[in-house]
Amino acid sequence: MRDRFRIPSFVLASIISVISAVSYARGAADPAASLRTPPEGVFSDEWYAVLVAGKKSGHMRIRGERAGDVIRTRTELVVAVARGESKIEVALSSEEAETVGGEVLGFTVVQKLGGGEVVQEGRIDGGELRITSEQFGQKIERKAPWNPEARMSWGAHLSLLETGLLKGVEYTIPIFDPTLGTDAETAFRIGEEETIDLMGRKAKATRVSSKASLRTVTIDNTLWLDRRYRTLAMETAFGAIRLRMVSCPKEIALEPGDPAELFVSTLVPIDRALDRRRIRALSLRFRVEGAEDLSIPETGLQRVKKAAPGVWEIEIDRGRRDADPQEGDALRRFLRPSTYANGDDPRVRKMADEAAGEEKDPARAADLLRRSVTRNITRKNLNVGFATASEVAVTREGDCSEHAVLLAALGRAKGIPSRAAAGLIYLERFGGKRDVFAFHMWTQMYVGGRWADLDAMFDQTQADATHIALAILPLAEEDSMDFGLEILAVAGRCTIAVLKVVEEGAGEPAPSGS
Repeated sequence: MRDRFRIPSFVLASIISVISAVSYARGAADPAASLRTPPEGVFSDEWYAVLVAGKKSGHMRIRGERAGDVIRTRTELVVAVARGESKIEVALSSEEAETVGGEVLGFTVVQKLGGGEVVQEGRIDGGELRITSEQFGQKIERKAPWNPEARMSWGAHLSLLETGLLKGVEYTIPIFDPTLGTDAETAFRIGEEETIDLMGRKAKATRVSSKASLRTVTIDNTLWLDRRYRTLAMETAFGAIRLRMVSCPKEIALEPGDPAELFVSTLVPIDRALDRRRIRALSLRFRVEGAEDLSIPETGLQRVKKAAPGVWEIEIDRGRRDADPQEGDALRRFLRPSTYANGDDPRVRKMADEAAGEEKDPARAADLLRRSVTRNITRKNLNVGFATASEVAVTREGDCSEHAVLLAALGRAKGIPSRAAAGLIYLERFGGKRDVFAFHMWTQMYVGGRWADLDAMFDQTQADATHIALAILPLAEEDSMDFGLEILAVAGRCTIAVLKVVEEGAGEPAPSGS
C-alpha cells in the first residue's frame, strides 16, 4: 500500500460538521427580517460561496418558506477539497420545521459523505426527540430528551430580532443542529458596523460574534448582518483552517472553484526517520499553539502527561498491557448498531460470519476480522468522503476511515465492543515530504479486559507505536456525526519532537537529538 492512500476522510467530515454548525448559528435566515410573520410561500432564497483556506470550495443555499403556521428552512451545502491528487465532493441538505413563533417541530437531514445517502428524520413527540436514520433500507431509531428552549434557524432569527443590533448587547440561547443531533449553548455578542468584502463587492454590516459550546469543543464564529438582519457573511477557524461563507448571486455561488489542498499542508514534520516495524515504545513532546485546553486521551497504548500549557508528553508502548475494567452500560454503547457502524446490517453480519465463523475467543476473532477488512477493501484510495460501514461492505473501497468503521461494525456484529480512534501516524513519505506525521483513523476493540488498537489500513492487528490518539470516536448513534472535531483544533498548529525510541529487543532507549 502506498502512503498516498493513508490520509483520512474523517477530517473532511469534521469540516462539514463545522460548516453546518456555523450555518445553524447564523441567527437570521430571512432577508426581510423586519417581518416577524413572513408572507405565505417562499420569502427568502439566499446563495453563498463557501471558501476553505481562502479558496472557493463549494456553495450553500438557504431558503425560507411559510405554509400556514409552519416555517420551513431548507439548507443545501456542497463542498469539495483536494486530497493529494484526488478531489472529494460531499453534500448535505436539511429541512427544518418550526412554528411561526419559533417552536421546533422536526427536521430531515440528507448526508452524502460517501457514495450513498444517509437520511435522518427527527420529530418532537411528548417532550422527546425521536430520530430515525436510514441507509440501504436499514433503519436505526433512537430517542433522546428534548430541550424545549432549543431553537433552530427561524427561532434563532426571532431571538436576534428581539435583541436588536445594538453594540455591546450579549445574549445566549441553545441552538439545535440537526446534522449533529444535539443543541449547543450559543453566546452572541453584537459588535460594530463595518465595511466587509463580499468577493469584490463592498457592503456595510454589523459584526456579531458567537461562541457555540459543542460537547468538548467550542466553535467561535463571526457573522456579518446588514440592517435588515440579512446574513452577508459567516466565518470560523479551526486550527490553521479558515472557513468563510459569503453571500453572492446564484451564478457566482455555482461557479466551479479551486478546492483547497488541506492534507499536505497539515502534515507534521519531525527531524528523524522512524522504523514503525521495529519500534516497541516511543516518547514524544506534542505542542499545540493556542489549544491549551485540549484534552488528549489515554488508551491501551498511550500515556499522556501535560508538561506545560499547550505542551504534552506522550508515551506510546506496544508492550503495555494495563487492564481497563469496564462492564454494563459502559460497553453496551459500543455494541449497539449505529449509522456509521451498523453491526446489525445483514451484509455486515455476513462478512463477519465469513471472517470469524464460530470463533469464541474475542482476541482471535478480532484478528480474523481485522485480516478480513484489510483483505476485502480492495480499492484503497482517496475517492470516498466518509462512508458508513454498510456502504463499505458493498463497495469495498476507501481509506483509513472506511477501514476503521467497517472493522468496528464487524466487531459489534460478533459481540465485541468496538469504536474508533483518530489522531496522527508516522509516514516515511507523503506528498513529496519525508518523515512526517499525518492525520489517521483506526479501530479499538475491547478484548481481554482492555481496549486494543487495530489498524486494518496498515495490516496491523496490534497497531504500531507511532499511532498518536487525539480523540476517541464512539461511533454511537447519539454521536453519529462526531468525527473528532478536536482534531481540527490542532490542524496546522502542532509540532512533534521525538524524545526516545525503544526498538524491539533493545534494553535502553535511543535518545533523540531533538
